[in-house]
Amino acid sequence: MDACALPSSDPTRCQRIIRWSLWYSGLPQIILRSPGRGTIKDAAIIKLRLHQLLNGNFKSLLTYWARDVLKQRARARKPRKDTVEARKSRAVKEILSGDICRGLRIIDGHGCAPSDDPCVIDQMKKKHPCASEEDVWPTLPAAWLLNSDMSLSYLPDVALETDPKTACGPRGLRPDHIKCLFNGVFSNPVAITAKDRFSEFGTLYLSRKLPPWLRTLLGGGLLTPLNKVEPVPLRSPDARPVKAEDLDTSLCCKALARDLTPAVKEAVIPQQLGVGVRGGVELVAVGLKIEYANAVAMNVVEVFAQEDVQNAHNEYDRVKAQEEIIAAAYKNPKLIKLAIAHESISKGHNPIYMRSSQSKSGFSHICNSERGGGQGNALTGLIFVLTIDRALKDIEAHFPGVKVKAIHDDITLIGPPEMIFGEDKSMMFLEKRLKLKGLTVKRGKCAALGTTPDACKDKPD
Repeated sequence: MDACALPSSDPTRCQRIIRWSLWYSGLPQIILRSPGRGTIKDAAIIKLRLHQLLNGNFKSLLTYWARDVLKQRARARKPRKDTVEARKSRAVKEILSGDICRGLRIIDGHGCAPSDDPCVIDQMKKKHPCASEEDVWPTLPAAWLLNSDMSLSYLPDVALETDPKTACGPRGLRPDHIKCLFNGVFSNPVAITAKDRFSEFGTLYLSRKLPPWLRTLLGGGLLTPLNKVEPVPLRSPDARPVKAEDLDTSLCCKALARDLTPAVKEAVIPQQLGVGVRGGVELVAVGLKIEYANAVAMNVVEVFAQEDVQNAHNEYDRVKAQEEIIAAAYKNPKLIKLAIAHESISKGHNPIYMRSSQSKSGFSHICNSERGGGQGNALTGLIFVLTIDRALKDIEAHFPGVKVKAIHDDITLIGPPEMIFGEDKSMMFLEKRLKLKGLTVKRGKCAALGTTPDACKDKPD
């Protein structure tokens, strides 16, 4: 990692970065993979691996790892049976272990779709559309790059708060691998500084100081297709993607997001209530009910039109998003860090993998992430609301009497029918502005409620 600080003219810089990246990306498997022989034996084996690493016995270390890989690849892989009975059994185990919320989520869900089903793979690819080849990223001001302070003061907090059962990414880095850096008790001077080195890694990753190819490698995600409804036998299921990034990059992004949330909230309120507003969802729901009841009581003709943005967080144009973030950063310099971090994690096309029982490695590469934000990445929500913020504010500026309230991509327009419906009115205005950001409104899922029987007579189909 120290090689990143070397000047680009140093002939050893590139080779040293490659060597470090190979060892670092392989760390969860080469050193920390579970032998599965019980707690005491597992600890002894991992200590032996660490001893081999520290003493330079790389040949023995890698030989044992390669042997385990060959054993794993020779083993026949069977697709996991995700039946209703199996989910009930898993849910009961979670509830009895004390994790009631996780157990209830398993019961309420419809399980995982088969990841080797060609139709499911095609659905997942369609959820991750390709970017335009003509996209040109805006250049960040040189002063921002020189003077940015990408400190991750919240990193210890978010690391220690992470659920031990949080899904891991393709490299297999798990929450406990990171937590021990912050809650471990060490006597070795190098081990004591490990948490600071990890914070330094996060700063390099988010501030563009790692090579682009390395950021792309580290930012990959492992996708799980979840059934939207209970699957019907002999039919391909309708699935939605849930993607997990590895915990090192994910926690660094989460720490930065926590730091930037107040600044983003300040930029997007009062239209957007989905960022940093405690109980924002309930606030909007209750507020709209009160607004509707008052309008009915006072005999005011109003329409409440809810717009549904299709696949919102996965499809927004990253270049347009960066332009909006830069514009916001000129108004509030606290957002400079978000502009730099967005380019660092989104300019490259990070790989997306799915588990596969047909691949020897257990994974298959289905596509790259070219549009939208990393699903499950804490920065994605902040980036999205800034991307659409100007469109929401412009509606209220262009159409006096129309109010906009949103929770991320759930947008509600409130106002007189003649200001909502029509070719040049606020609903069409919003749809056109969102289209410029690469987003599409799905008319079939939109809804409208009027305070009088004929208030919605002009609503579009």
